[in-house]
Amino acid sequence: MVGSNDHTQYSISEIEKSDDPTLKQQTFYKVCEFPEKDLPHQRLIVTFSLKYRDYQRSIRARHIQRALHKLELPSEFDKKRSTDFKRLVKEQKCYG
Repeated sequence: MVGSNDHTQYSISEIEKSDDPTLKQQTFYKVCEFPEKDLPHQRLIVTFSLKYRDYQRSIRARHIQRALHKLELPSEFDKKRSTDFKRLVKEQKCYG
C-alpha cells in the first residue's frame, strides 16, 4: 500500500472480494524492474485502487446510458472523440 511500511502482499482478486471499507481508500502498487542496455535501472510502478476502479465504471455506465438515450431519440451524430459516448454507437448503412 502506498505510504505504508507494511510489505504485505495482496491479490487483486481477493481485494475485490473483500468487504473491508478501509481497502477502498487504499492504493496498492507493484514495482517491476525492466533492465535495459542503455538504462539499467528502469522501473515500472503499477498502481491499483478500488475507488478509482469504481469511478471509471460509473463513467462508463453514464456513457452507455447517454448512448442508449441517443438511440431512442436519434439525431445527427457529430465527430466521435475518445471521451464521447458516441464512440459506443456504431453506424451501419444498409442499401436495399
